[in-house]
Formats: sequence, structure tokens, C-alpha cells
Amino acid sequence: PVPQNEREQAAVPLGCCTVAGCSQPGAGWHADLKVPICALHGRRIQYYKGIGWPRDEDREDTACHLCGGLDTGGASEADETLLLCSECGWGWCAPCVGACVGEAQLQALLAAGDDSEWRCMRCDSSQLDEALRPPPPAVAEGRAAAVVAEAVVAE
Repeated sequence: PVPQNEREQAAVPLGCCTVAGCSQPGAGWHADLKVPICALHGRRIQYYKGIGWPRDEDREDTACHLCGGLDTGGASEADETLLLCSECGWGWCAPCVGACVGEAQLQALLAAGDDSEWRCMRCDSSQLDEALRPPPPAVAEGRAAAVVAEAVVAE
């Protein structure tokens, strides 16, 4: 139940940025994952989408599709290798994968090694950690109605 359109997204509180190590408030929704992302990471993603995603000589991503390669304090030198999706080929850094799917699933993925098949959170949103999943639409619509009612009362 990931918010798919602007109406559903507007009804769900953003919380903090999903990027590992980032504690900035969410300023919008990641265009591909539909998870909260701060303004800084959102600008980096939009920048790369505009000029083309950075890739190496083998045409593999060199920047994570969630954090855009910005160091937020959550990454270490061991995390420089990107996990590549078997379906779309996009790269994701281990801290951001862990922030999206949970540490246990990340460790299982890392233990499986490079030869294992893995579908990223974009290709398989069902693996997003429960904490990142927005409430069902009926609950979200109720929250949106409450926010609108509070705004009307405040006027």
C-alpha cells in the first residue's frame, strides 16, 4: 500500500527522510520509491535524473538511487559497493537498502553474495519495511480530512 498518486501522498504524513543516516524532515516523496525524502536528497535525485545517472565504464550505477551518493553519516568505506537490482539494474547502497527493508533482510542479502538474484525496492515495493509503508487509503483519507478540518477551524 504505497501511495501512488499526489492525493494519496498528500494524505500521509512525511516523517523523516528515508535515507540512512539522514534525520532531516521529509520534504516530499521519492519519485520512484514513494518513500519520504528530504529536500537535499530530493534535489540530488532530480539533478541526476536531469543530467543522467552516474555510471562506470561497465555502465553500472556509481551512485545510490535513494541517497544519490550523498554522505549523510550512515555510510562507511565498506558500504561503497552498490547492490545492483537483478531486474532493473539500478544501484543502491547498503545503508539505504537497510533503511528501506530492515537490517535482517539486508544482512541476508549481503550474505547471499554477488551471484544471488535480488529485486530492489522499486521493482518489489512489498519488501519495504513496515515502518515505511503508509497507512491504508481509508486511514490516510481520514487523516487528510482531519487536517483539513483543523485548518478550517483555525481560520
